[in-house]
Amino acid sequence: DETEVDETEVTDGDAHGRGCGSDEAVATALGLTEDELSAARDAGSSIAEIAASEGVDVDAVVQAIVDGKPERLDAKVADGELTAEEAQQRLDHAEERAVDRVVGDDSES
Repeated sequence: DETEVDETEVTDGDAHGRGCGSDEAVATALGLTEDELSAARDAGSSIAEIAASEGVDVDAVVQAIVDGKPERLDAKVADGELTAEEAQQRLDHAEERAVDRVVGDDSES
C-alpha cells in the first residue's frame, strides 16, 4: 500500500505551505490580506505566532484550512492532477497536516 506522501503533496505549495490554495483561507481567518500574511511569513513568523499577534485562536485557522480542503482537492481531481484515491488520502490527513502547518516550526529554512 503506497500511502507515503512527499512534502509537495502535504502542502501543495512550497516547503512552508505557501501557494497551496489555503493561503486565502488562512489570511481571512487571521484578518489579513494574503500579502500581509506572506510578508509576516517571509519575516520568519509562524502562522501560530501571527495568529497570537492578531488575537486569533489557532484552532480557527486550522479549521479554515480544513474546511477549504475538499473543494481544493475536488478541483485537482477534476483537472487530472490527482486521482480520487489520492485526494481521499490527503483529505483523510487534512487536519493533521493543517495543524502541522499552523503550529509546526517550518519558518526555519
